[in-house]
Amino acid sequence: MRSERKEESGAEKQHPRAASEGNPPEPPPLLRGIRSDFSAWQLAWELGFTIAIPIVIFALLGRWADKAWGTSPWLLLGGIILSILISSLLVYRKTVLILKSQITNPKSQTMSNHQNSNDQNGKV
Repeated sequence: MRSERKEESGAEKQHPRAASEGNPPEPPPLLRGIRSDFSAWQLAWELGFTIAIPIVIFALLGRWADKAWGTSPWLLLGGIILSILISSLLVYRKTVLILKSQITNPKSQTMSNHQNSNDQNGKV
């Protein structure tokens, strides 16, 4: 009887996902949200650069052209408007890629981690 109890207690301690083949063990509770947080920071960083770099480049080019040709402030404004259009297009393309990846793989890391954290907190 003792050997049966030891076997049962050993089986109970083993995580159900870890017992099945092909699935890595689940990370500890403190590390569960890190992947989704990293993805969110990475996305925010990319979008920030996608918006900021064209604005800085085209605003500087517009200011330089205005000084060179004496057309102040029209080329600066044109550069800013052009950079807004370019940034909007790039953000749109990035959003479409993210949405397509969510449609093709609905159980992605970001969504599953977010749902797991909500389920654990009682927010369904």
